[in-house]
Amino acid sequence: TMKELGKTMDQNRDGRVTEEDILSLCRRYLTLEKRPITYTPSVEERLAVARRLFKQFDVEKKGYLTEKQVPNLLNETYKA
Repeated sequence: TMKELGKTMDQNRDGRVTEEDILSLCRRYLTLEKRPITYTPSVEERLAVARRLFKQFDVEKKGYLTEKQVPNLLNETYKA
């Protein structure tokens, strides 16, 4: 469900899916580490895509996504 997905994406458990939450997920899944010091160029590229897509869907510029915005973000992420 969307609530479960939101909980998974909400890395700091503040009730919002923020840009930092998205980047934290990318770091974890792209590097298999929680806090790497440096990134490879391919990881940097993917993080740039994640940042761009987050900003695209944060249309109200609140710094977080609503439950309605998350599915669109995921669809565009898979396309990218």
